[in-house]
Amino acid sequence: MSVVRCFSFDSIEQAAQQLLGCRETAESFLSAEHTIVGEIEDGLAQAYAALGDWRESAAHVQKSVRVVEARHGPSSVEIGHELFKLAQVLFNGLAVPEALDAIWKAEKILLVHCGPESDEVQELREMKSCLLDLSFIPLV
Repeated sequence: MSVVRCFSFDSIEQAAQQLLGCRETAESFLSAEHTIVGEIEDGLAQAYAALGDWRESAAHVQKSVRVVEARHGPSSVEIGHELFKLAQVLFNGLAVPEALDAIWKAEKILLVHCGPESDEVQELREMKSCLLDLSFIPLV
């Protein structure tokens, strides 16, 4: 069971505030690469994504990526899944260069572990195509 699922919240904002407190406490006695720290960051990323705060969500996914990479390695399927989440958040926030970078990294890893026909790889390719089309639209 995830750390985040252990709580009951009345609002997403309340969840985010409680998770920020949990993170502060956890950081006082756990290593930055501890699984629980990563789960808290993942929960914060989900909360901020639900609020539509893509920039804040991305910051927390990036911290979660660092935890997963430290625990599982830079080319593990787990890091591929985390980079996929990061790509989704950056895509939704229209952070085009950052999203394309995350998409490229996630696709490279997930192709090895999941193959070109996997749902995640297909979604990454669709996001990449959409963002590449967007990058050629002149801003007026």
